[in-house]
Amino acid sequence: MTPTPLKSLIAKCLAVACAACLGALAMTANAGEAAPPTEADSAANPGAWSTGMEAMSVSVPAAASSSSSAVNATAAGDAKKAKRGQFLAVPIPRVDPALGNGLIGVAAYIFKLDPADTVSPPSVVGAVAMWMDGGSVGGGLGGKLYIKEDRYRVTAGLLYADLRYDLGGTFAATGNDFKVPISQVANGGLASAQIRIAPSSYLGLSMKVGKLSTELRTDSPPGLPASIEDELGHVLQVNSLGPTYTYDTRDSTYYPRSGIALDAGIDYYAESLGSDVDVNRYEVNYRQYKTLRGRDVLAWQAYLCATGKDPPFFMQCQIGPMSLLRGYAYGVHRGDAMAAAQAEYRWQVRPRWILAAFAGIAEAAPKFGDFSLDETLYSGGVGVRYVVEPKNGVTLRVDYAQGKDEGTLYVSVGEAF
Repeated sequence: MTPTPLKSLIAKCLAVACAACLGALAMTANAGEAAPPTEADSAANPGAWSTGMEAMSVSVPAAASSSSSAVNATAAGDAKKAKRGQFLAVPIPRVDPALGNGLIGVAAYIFKLDPADTVSPPSVVGAVAMWMDGGSVGGGLGGKLYIKEDRYRVTAGLLYADLRYDLGGTFAATGNDFKVPISQVANGGLASAQIRIAPSSYLGLSMKVGKLSTELRTDSPPGLPASIEDELGHVLQVNSLGPTYTYDTRDSTYYPRSGIALDAGIDYYAESLGSDVDVNRYEVNYRQYKTLRGRDVLAWQAYLCATGKDPPFFMQCQIGPMSLLRGYAYGVHRGDAMAAAQAEYRWQVRPRWILAAFAGIAEAAPKFGDFSLDETLYSGGVGVRYVVEPKNGVTLRVDYAQGKDEGTLYVSVGEAF
């Protein structure tokens, strides 16, 4: 198997940066309703968002008495005073099998662009900073906006990351494995916009602009494959443009208990866009959620990735990022084609406590026709989530995943998918 890549929000190829930096912001936003309470829980502790939404939906019945009208008028007045959003600032301990142990600080503002809009999910803007004891640092600004009753969805972000990790792989000639310490510096940004073209369906365009450099952190590296040697010591411009499609019937953008989410996209990296690489990248990400026993959630995911035109090693598909097959670090398994599937059961044992069990399989190969059972990777594990801030449903997630050869502990915020 060839060595592994990075994949990011900047160029859809810097996965470590995505997971460690802007990914943390996204997960904090995803944690905004991470453990939505049941109806009974809501009555006991409605929280700021629930109270605000209920107030904004108050209407006067057709045949209302003077007393009930007065009550409704008061509620309407309270609605005008309701907060548009909620500010959130949290330090997040992170345990990462590739980058080490460290801390991610997130400051985010979760809000409604239009308080009268009861259709659009809450938007989010914020900043994130990362420090890891392995030497990796990074930071970013970003946000996702839901506009005009969710008719438009706009995402934008800026990112800088200096990542220190071990790049692994296998020599094709000998079959021997290798692992070398490298540093990758990435900076850039993205902009994406979608418009609703049919119920639950969105079509849009995504643009990514960034620079990436790769350096060895050792004076005596092994004789590396040419696909890696050729990328060392260079600063590459990686710019892309491509279409995106989303189908979304989830009951919540942040902690879904039912519905389907399908994201598909193509990134075209081309010299005509000012890119130093000429690569096509294709991705399909399917998730589905089902409520069981009134409070629990069964979630499953299927993911496909393919790259064309002989991409550099850091732009191939990779196992590890985006919580695809927990138990495997980035820097080890990659290919021009990849398929992954996983399922997770989330058992809400208390309003603030959730237990989880998960399992998955994945494989990366030179092309889809090269998949074989001998190269398939699998993992399984258990986890616990604690709702650290009930009003916003922010949860701390701790998972232990066991792969073929080792186990890995994850500490993060928000659900894996």
